[in-house]
Amino acid sequence: MKTVFFSLLFFLLLFSAPSRAQQETFNKRMHLDFPATLFTGVAATDSCYYATGVIADSVPPYKTASIFVKFNLNGEPELVKALRDTVVSYSTWEPVLEALPDGNFLLSGQSRDSTTKVILIKYNSTG
Repeated sequence: MKTVFFSLLFFLLLFSAPSRAQQETFNKRMHLDFPATLFTGVAATDSCYYATGVIADSVPPYKTASIFVKFNLNGEPELVKALRDTVVSYSTWEPVLEALPDGNFLLSGQSRDSTTKVILIKYNSTG
């Protein structure tokens, strides 16, 4: 009976110990001077991270716009650029930020005014 108890205790401790393969998650909140920001695409380089996403207004009709952010390796924003208009809404919901060999980035999305159109946005490294 003792050996069964100690064997069971050993296996419980073995499987409850944290594994080195697991990674702790984190949630870092930051204010980029927009009411609501959602990142949808990330491209990593040796010196920084580039992220794109959608920003939304907090008052009706809740216009959306596209955002381009450059982060340093510590996660602090270095550059924030928004593509927005008072009439046209720009949406880049899909995670399709593609880095090009010449250092530029391509992002697809849609624009909405009276009709919806497919758009292709080309960013350089400074937005």
